[in-house]
Amino acid sequence: MLKKILVALFLLTSLALLIGARFGFAWAGGEGYETPMSASVKIYSDKGETETTAVRGELIKTNAGEKAIVQIGERIVVAVDERSDVVLEKLFPSEVKIVLRGGRVLAKTSNETEKLTISSPETSDFINSGAVTAVRYDSLSRTDIVPMSEFDWSNSTDRDFFLWAAEKMKIELE
Repeated sequence: MLKKILVALFLLTSLALLIGARFGFAWAGGEGYETPMSASVKIYSDKGETETTAVRGELIKTNAGEKAIVQIGERIVVAVDERSDVVLEKLFPSEVKIVLRGGRVLAKTSNETEKLTISSPETSDFINSGAVTAVRYDSLSRTDIVPMSEFDWSNSTDRDFFLWAAEKMKIELE
């Protein structure tokens, strides 16, 4: 009888620890539960402007003639160029992760999160503060992620996008 009680107690403790670790509870070795940040999406097109909210895991897709501005929390802004696919993979105060599946983005943060990660199937990079641009070339299976301070936007073929995004995001281009 004592043996059955000990086995049941062991199994219940193991189950509780597994569930606690899955949800990140501090008593189970995690970092505690984090409340996800909110995200709002404004899609700009010839027909006007559409605003909606986005949640973690949501796909933001722009078609030809559409651009989008994603506002995450208070100080994170992501501009999405036309014909681009972006997934909001993580929206937590410790990390915001944007997955670029195709197209071009310009992202800006200023210390609201510990790191803003931009990733794709080929690469991943993060910033703590500042602005970064990322382009996914589907035909080449390549992604370029470059800090805006090092990017020569003036000679870019997508100069109009950078000027539009900088105006919407209130970034001064040098």
